[in-house]
Amino acid sequence: MSAMRVFVMVMLLTCGPALAGLALQPDTGSPLRLVILPPWSDGPALVTAAGGAVVGPETAPIAVLAQVDDLQAFDTAIRALGALWVMDGASIAAFCGYAT
Repeated sequence: MSAMRVFVMVMLLTCGPALAGLALQPDTGSPLRLVILPPWSDGPALVTAAGGAVVGPETAPIAVLAQVDDLQAFDTAIRALGALWVMDGASIAAFCGYAT
């Protein structure tokens, strides 16, 4: 089995339930967006290029929490830059202790 297949399976098994729970949260219109990216991409650079600002001193290998001014424009731009998934980041921000 290739290393990429193993990586994808591990990511799905470990992150899948949490992401599914987050996906069921309604969009609150918060200026925070959770951006899921391929692990080989530079998340902070892509968020900046799409017009957002990275929230927090650290990022995960496949996710970035971003603060944006224009939700629709950011979502469109970050998807065009290669984001796999973009969603409301208010729930994960609250979970991580970030107050909006």
